[in-house]
Amino acid sequence: MEIYKMDYVISYTAAREDLAQVMTKVCEDQVVTHITRRNGGNCVLMSEEEYSSIMETLYLFGNPTNAARLEHSLAQAEQGEFVEVDL
Repeated sequence: MEIYKMDYVISYTAAREDLAQVMTKVCEDQVVTHITRRNGGNCVLMSEEEYSSIMETLYLFGNPTNAARLEHSLAQAEQGEFVEVDL
């Protein structure tokens, strides 16, 4: 499982000045971008693909029974307890 970090921080002004390039970097490089502001809350910009992945994970782990099954399956896979199937 990959762990993503907030590895790009940019000011609101800089983001506004070159928004197209910031969006391209976010989407092509899978860079989660933290946009800071002096007044008001900060924001995070991420690709739609990354957002969808996070939302799916939250949905799957939102049900305790489903979460337990997934965690059990992950533990089995880490121990090499799986069956390969050719499709």
